[in-house]
Amino acid sequence: MTDALVKPDAVALGCRCDVCPLRDADGPAFPERHAGAQVVVVGDSPGEQEIREGRPFVGPAGNLLMKAIKQAGLRRNDVHWTNVMLCQPPENDLARVLKVTQRQNRQIERQNKEALKEAKKAGIPADDVEQTPLIPTPMACCAPRLNREVAPFDRVIPAGSYAVRQLVGKGASIFALRGSPVTVDRSGRPV
Repeated sequence: MTDALVKPDAVALGCRCDVCPLRDADGPAFPERHAGAQVVVVGDSPGEQEIREGRPFVGPAGNLLMKAIKQAGLRRNDVHWTNVMLCQPPENDLARVLKVTQRQNRQIERQNKEALKEAKKAGIPADDVEQTPLIPTPMACCAPRLNREVAPFDRVIPAGSYAVRQLVGKGASIFALRGSPVTVDRSGRPV
C-alpha cells in the first residue's frame, strides 16, 4: 500500500483522493513532465512497474509505446506522459472497482430515497434532509488534475479505452478512433 504521506502531492495537483475508491490503492505514479513537450500521451492507470518507479509508461506497455514514439521521430523527453488515474486499481482490475462503486451507489440512492420518504411522512421539507453523496469513480476523482494537465496541449494521444472516454467523450471507442486523428472541442478550443 502507498504511504499516506505521498497522496497530498496528488491532492495538490487537483486529485480528489479523499473521496476516491482508489485512495488506499497502490500509487500514485506521477506525470512525467518535460519542458517543451508538444504532445501528451495519456494512459488509463499505472501498472506495477510504474508504481514501483513512480512514473508512467516504464513497464512493458510503455516500452512498446516508446518504440512507436521513436518511429514517429520523437524521444521520451519530447512527450508529456500521464494517466487518467494516478493510482493502480487492486489487481489491476478497474472494472471490478467500478462494479463495487456502482453497487455501493445504488445502496446509497436507496437509503437517500428512504430518508426522503420518512422525512415526507414526518412533514420535514426535502431540503432539510441530509443526503449521503454518491461515490465518484476514480476517473472523476482524477479528472480535475488531468484536465488542467492536458489543457496546454493541442496534440493528445489517448492510450487506452478509459483515456479515450475521458478525453474524447463517454461514448467514444478506442477501436473506432484508432489510426485517425479526431478533433475535440475543449473549452471552446479545438484540439
